[in-house]
Amino acid sequence: MAHWKEKQPRGDGKEKCLAANARENVIGATWLQTNAPSSSVASSDGDSSSEEDDDDSSKRHEDSSSSDGSISSDEGEDLAQGLSPSEESSDEDTDISGQPVIERYIQPPRWSQTKPDFVTFNSVAEYEALAVGVEMVVQKLLAEHPYNTVGNLLRFYKAYKSSGEPLTTFFKKHNATLTQGQHTCVGLGLKLLARLNSLYPNLAGKFFIASSEEAIEEIPLYLARPPWDPHDVTEKEHVLVACRIRVGKREGVFLLDPGYHVARVITVMSDSSYPHTGWFRHTEETWVKRDYCYRFPESTSDYVLWEIKETRPNKTPQVTVNAVFVGSHYHSAIAVTEKRNFVYIYRSLLARNTKGEVTSGVHFPIAHLSSDPSVNVIYTNSKGVKTRGRIPFKAVFCQELTVEQKDMLHSVEEELGDIDLMETLKKTCELLGDMQFVDSLRLINCSINIVGT
Repeated sequence: MAHWKEKQPRGDGKEKCLAANARENVIGATWLQTNAPSSSVASSDGDSSSEEDDDDSSKRHEDSSSSDGSISSDEGEDLAQGLSPSEESSDEDTDISGQPVIERYIQPPRWSQTKPDFVTFNSVAEYEALAVGVEMVVQKLLAEHPYNTVGNLLRFYKAYKSSGEPLTTFFKKHNATLTQGQHTCVGLGLKLLARLNSLYPNLAGKFFIASSEEAIEEIPLYLARPPWDPHDVTEKEHVLVACRIRVGKREGVFLLDPGYHVARVITVMSDSSYPHTGWFRHTEETWVKRDYCYRFPESTSDYVLWEIKETRPNKTPQVTVNAVFVGSHYHSAIAVTEKRNFVYIYRSLLARNTKGEVTSGVHFPIAHLSSDPSVNVIYTNSKGVKTRGRIPFKAVFCQELTVEQKDMLHSVEEELGDIDLMETLKKTCELLGDMQFVDSLRLINCSINIVGT
C-alpha cells in the first residue's frame, strides 16, 4: 500500500510523523493508552494535503457468515488462492516470537510454505499472447471498479462506535473484512485474481497475491532475510497479483497492480532482456512525472525491486524503492494489509479509465473537522475538461454547498457507479467531528510507522 497510502505517492506509507528521539515517548504513551481502562488520547497535529498528489493514490466483530456482503479473511484470501486444508490450518513458520517492545497492533502476516509454480512458455510470442489477454482483463477491471479507501474506513468507524471500546483496544482485536464494491488494493487484487483464475482455468493456482513493502531504506538488510523473520516488523502495505514465468530457459515474473492504477502487464525477467518491461512513464502531469521500473536484485529472485522516480519542476528527482516479495503466496492480504489501511490518515475514492488514468474522484486527509479540512475533488467541468477543486467539509456538514460545488460532486458521482457520494461525505463529516477517534487513529498510524521502520 502506497500506498496517500493507496494511493498518495506515497505520503501515507512511512511518514516522518515523529522525530526519532520521540520514539520511546510514543511507544510508552501508546502502551498506556492500549491498556488503560479509559479512552484518553493524545492530540495530534492537523494534516494538509496537496491537490497535486491525487492520481497515484494511495470491523465490526463479524463472523464469516455476515449478511452485509462482506468477505472475511478466510473466504477472501484462502478460498481465492485455493489453499489446501493443511495450509488453511497450518501455523506455518511465520508465527513470530520475540515481539518488539510495543505490542503489535496487527497480527504477524502469513505466507505459504512452498514457492509458486512457474508457467512455462516455449517462446516469447507464446508469452506475449497471454500477456495481451491478461492486460485486457486488468484494464477492464480498472474501468469497472473505483479505488476506494473511504468505504472501508466508514464501515470500520461504525463498528468501532458500536463496540463502546477505546479505539486502540478495538483495533487490535478487530478482524478486517472486505465489502462488495468498496475496493482498496486488497479487494482489487483479490477480484483480479478470481477473474484470472476463472478466465484461465488451466493456469488456476499459478496466479497469486504478492506482498509489497514500500519506501525501503536499508535494502541489502531487507533482502537478506525472509519476510517471516522474527525480527521483521515491516508493514506489508500493498499487494499485487503475480505469476512466475519461464520463457524457454529464462525465468521471470509478471506483476499486475490495479491498486496503483497500472494498466499494463509488468514483465520482470532475471536477465533484464525482452520481454522485460524496464522503465515506463506512469504519471504525466504538469506538476509531476513518475516513472516506474521493476527488476530483480542481484542477491535473490524472491524479491522484485520496484523503483519510483518522481520529478517535479525545479526540483531534484526523488527515487524511492519498494520491495515485492514473489517467493511465496501471501495469505494475509485482508488480515494484515487491509487492516493496516484502516488507520492511514489520507483517504481517496477514485474512478479510473482503461488506461489507468484517474478520471474523477475525491481525496482528503483525516483531520479534526474543527481544523477546517477540505475534500479535494477531481471532476469534469461543463467544457469536458478534467478539473480540480476543493470543498470545505464544513460546507458539506452544514449543507451550505454552492451550485458549483453541487455540480462538481454530481459530476464525480456519475462516474463512481452505485456510490452515493453525498451520503459518503456526510458520514465522513461525522467521523472527522469525532476528535477522540481522529486523535486515536493518527496515534495508531504513527506508532505502526515507527515500529515498522
